[in-house]
Order: sequence, then structure tokens, then C-alpha cells
Amino acid sequence: MKSLLPPYPFAPQTWTEIAVAYRALAEHDPSLQYLADITESIRASGVADLLAGRVATHVHDLCVTSMPISEPPVEVIVVRTPDSLWHRARPGRVVVEHLTNSGRDDKIERSSDEAVPLFWRFCLEKFGVVRSK
Repeated sequence: MKSLLPPYPFAPQTWTEIAVAYRALAEHDPSLQYLADITESIRASGVADLLAGRVATHVHDLCVTSMPISEPPVEVIVVRTPDSLWHRARPGRVVVEHLTNSGRDDKIERSSDEAVPLFWRFCLEKFGVVRSK
């Protein structure tokens, strides 16, 4: 099986840095508001310290892993945008994907207004993380 996981360490950003980036992106392109909404839900979740994230800046994808961060390759949940290089979201849609070490990746595409609950569904199923607030 082939995995799309990179062989280098996961370099997290703070949730504040990520929130600022996605707020600015949503102001420029309101169709990507779901990225800001997911980030704000993480910050307000009560479990943000159980998740690490980063923005794939050239494609705007949100990459999230569980804490503590393991050695590479690191399993991630990726929230895909229409600019994504892999499994792009169609306009008005979101793709949430779990990339695994085994290559048994999982992805679901839904309307972008379902992005926040879909993200948290993946956090529960893949990392065992449930928001407390």
C-alpha cells in the first residue's frame, strides 16, 4: 500500500497562528470560511492541547495530528480545499481525509456547511479526541 504521508517531522503552528491565517483567507474568499470555523471550534473545544495543526500554505489545507506528535511518518487528518493537490474539494464542498501509515486512508466529501461536525467525527474515530465544549 502507498501512503501520502510525508517522511519528515510534523511542524505544528499555534492554533492562534492558524486562526489568524484562516480568518484572513476567509475574508479574501468567503467560500473557505469553513477553515476558520473548524479552527475556532478547535480553539474553543477544551481539547486543543490534544491536537497539533498546521496550514499547508500553498494549498490552504488544514493538517491536524494528535498529541504528542509521533516520529515520521505522522498520521494526519487533512481538511482539503479546492486548491488541494490531492482529493480536491469541489466548490461549496469539503473533503476531510485521514492519511495513515498503513495506506488505508479514509476520506469523506460533504457540503462545506457540514465541515465542523465532519472534522470532529474524524477526530473521534481516528484519534479518540472528543471536544468537551
